[in-house]
Formats: sequence, C-alpha cells, structure tokens
Amino acid sequence: MTINNGTVTTHSTDDGVNASLDDGLADQNASPSITINGGVVKVYADADGLDSNNDLIITGGTVVGYW
Repeated sequence: MTINNGTVTTHSTDDGVNASLDDGLADQNASPSITINGGVVKVYADADGLDSNNDLIITGGTVVGYW
C-alpha cells in the first residue's frame, strides 16, 4: 500500500491500516508493506493504527493515531 498525497481517514474496531497476507486470497510470495510519502493519514483504531507484516516506510507527510 502506498500513500503519496491527499487525506486518508480510517475508522476501525481493529487495525486501522493493515498490510498483510490473507491466506488463500493473496500471492504468498508477496511482501505486504506500507509506504507513506506525503499527505495526511488519520487513523482511528481500537487495535494497531498502522500494521505492516513487512516494511513500514514514512518519508513525508503527517500520520496521526487516535484511540
């Protein structure tokens, strides 16, 4: 998942933004990751705000988590 610009707002009772493999539905050789290059990411989550099973790369922008 890559976010380059704009405003992204999530509301979740679990992980807000989650990059993971879903057994049987995804390429098992994939490397799920989250990259944020800019923009504003607002995460309202009851569990992990950002959950990456591989890399989490933030090069710019603003990330705010609310619980």
